[in-house]
Amino acid sequence: MVSLVSLLANLLAAPAVAPATVFELVTTLLCPVAPELADRAT
Repeated sequence: MVSLVSLLANLLAAPAVAPATVFELVTTLLCPVAPELADRAT
């Protein structure tokens, strides 16, 4: 059985997943090159 609240919560959270993933990837790639910038991003 699936809760309607959990379905609504997942639908509201889904648009934030892709940008957060890209941001974390960029931060991870930036860490060896510019650690001070990577620290500010997190």
